[in-house]
Amino acid sequence: MPEPEATTIETTEENEIQPTEATTTELALEYALKEKAKSALELDIKKIKEEMARIEIHLLLKFGSDGVKSIRTTEGLVYLHHGLWANCSDNEGLRGTAWAWMVKGSVNSNTLSATVRELPTDEETGKPILPEEVKEHVSISDKWSVRVRAA
Repeated sequence: MPEPEATTIETTEENEIQPTEATTTELALEYALKEKAKSALELDIKKIKEEMARIEIHLLLKFGSDGVKSIRTTEGLVYLHHGLWANCSDNEGLRGTAWAWMVKGSVNSNTLSATVRELPTDEETGKPILPEEVKEHVSISDKWSVRVRAA
């Protein structure tokens, strides 16, 4: 049985769809090549992220020991980012508190962290002041990271 002709879709500058003739084999080969290219790029990205994580550890230590929060480079501003994250050790413990609205089977950590970030902070420790009723159920951790704002 003869192979039916397949049609690929190409876009023009005006984004109009223009059909072109291609065989199933040609389309399959083109798809396989794109998959191979995508896999290679994903591997490159993974390697770059690993290198960045290794450098970030050293950079965080250097920022701390040098007492700086940012450095301007030709590629952009490299700066320290400080984030507060909260987690809940006892979802059920929050049910009887003013924060019970967050409990829907489990507590969403992003919602909890955002709520904690909006609290007033203790001037001595710099940490948010948790309401007494949730103190035993919520813990707060600092996360320092390096970010870049492009030049």
